[in-house]
Amino acid sequence: MIQEIIHFWISVVVLSGCLALAKVIQKRFNPPPEIARKLVHIFIGTVSLFFPYLFHERLTVLILSFVMFAVVFTLRLRHYKKKEVGSYLYSVERSARSLGELVFPIAIGSTFWMAKRDPVLYFIPILILTYADTVAAIVGTRYKKGKLSAEREDEKSLVGSIAFAITAFICTFGILASYSDMALPRILCLALIIGGLTALVEATASFGLDNLLIPLLCYAFLFNQLPLPEIYLILNLILIIGFFVVVYKYRHVVDLSKLAIMESVLAVYITFLIGGIRWGLAPITVLVIYPMFPRRTPEQRKLVFNKHVIESNLVVGIILLFYATIWEQRAELFMVFYLVFGLHIALNNYGSLRGYHSAGKKKAYLVGFVKGSFLIVMGAVANYLEFGKGTNLWQMGICMVLLMAILGIAAKYLDKPSEYNRLSLAMAWKQAGLVAGGTVISVVVNLIIL
Repeated sequence: MIQEIIHFWISVVVLSGCLALAKVIQKRFNPPPEIARKLVHIFIGTVSLFFPYLFHERLTVLILSFVMFAVVFTLRLRHYKKKEVGSYLYSVERSARSLGELVFPIAIGSTFWMAKRDPVLYFIPILILTYADTVAAIVGTRYKKGKLSAEREDEKSLVGSIAFAITAFICTFGILASYSDMALPRILCLALIIGGLTALVEATASFGLDNLLIPLLCYAFLFNQLPLPEIYLILNLILIIGFFVVVYKYRHVVDLSKLAIMESVLAVYITFLIGGIRWGLAPITVLVIYPMFPRRTPEQRKLVFNKHVIESNLVVGIILLFYATIWEQRAELFMVFYLVFGLHIALNNYGSLRGYHSAGKKKAYLVGFVKGSFLIVMGAVANYLEFGKGTNLWQMGICMVLLMAILGIAAKYLDKPSEYNRLSLAMAWKQAGLVAGGTVISVVVNLIIL
């Protein structure tokens, strides 16, 4: 116990020294702002790789991560007051709205807690977080080729994403080869999948949240996929490539930006990975039937769905799926999951008809309700196939009532065709808020009834 405390305070001093060293380097050598920020990541991430050898109690590392969070948060507040302290962290233009530095220590503490000092489950996520993200930022800043970003998206480049994927592949391959007795083909397959998945997260994440999402997704994939036979890993690799090909070929129908394509592939894959094919059918169906009935007008085809619009249509469903899995309530919340995507398709089509086809409120409401109901009915069928029991009429009835009510609220309070005409991000997130509210009500009611 005494040794644990000593190591704790030594780590606090060393990590604080890393922040001070980065400041000294910035003042003395004046490197580009992005390089200065990534130095902090490298220093802190490298020190954290020694945690499994220094600490036996997971709680110690968790407390240490919150101490570092408090330090970085304090630097952030003082910087915006004095515009000097912590400038090496916040001198990049996008860092004003980035949470990357804040969630970085939390990601380290959370990964250590979940990994339980398992070297494979801890080292791979932290190595990728520390070095792949840094390499991508440096390469992307130096060689701005193959622009991926569209309007109102964070600046990302194809070269940076490729650099991230290669570095993540190397990190994964090295740890698996060193700390496991897996055969080479299995190691290669795992390294390819993790390299591709984490590169997709880095490219599509906003506000610096990739610093949290990358290690969490990496850990979740390793935890779930390491015990599986090789054939499942090969199928996973084929599945990712297949999703990407289908969405890429389909992009001209729905006018997705490059990052929106990547985010769609990632979201659908995660849904399949966690929930299986019957859960994954919901987001795929939304993507497929949105541009149909009615067809998109020439005015609509001039606009591009950026990744933020895709996020607003996926975030509620993904959160619900995680909740249902963690708390083992998949059967109870299966229909609610389909309700979420039914609401999105109904609201999106209502807006399309009102904004581009000059349809009346009643017609737009009816079409939206019919398409939303299609998702709910499909969910009822999938519910029977998934859990081997008859459709719960109470669940289906609740979903239909909520669909009618929320679509009615949108028709009354969010009926602004001008905002739909320019794919207003504010409107998309207002719709997501309505969907979230309806989801909470549906979850509560379903849990009470069931």
